[in-house]
Amino acid sequence: DYTLTLYLNQFWRDERLIFSDENYELTLSGDFAEKIWVPDTFFANDKNSFLHAVTEKNKMVRLKSSGEIAYGMR
Repeated sequence: DYTLTLYLNQFWRDERLIFSDENYELTLSGDFAEKIWVPDTFFANDKNSFLHAVTEKNKMVRLKSSGEIAYGMR
């Protein structure tokens, strides 16, 4: 057995989130991730997976005006 702690960064584009300020980027709290579509990422054949239980969510969302999303989590 082994244990792994990692930071997972995912990137995609959602045309529904395009806004007019060209080359603008917003850094949003992890709560925003619950209001948009995010990939259902999983690790095949894992024995046990869980998210860290902390007072502040270990998630971050960056949204560019082009609809590009950077989603990071621990």
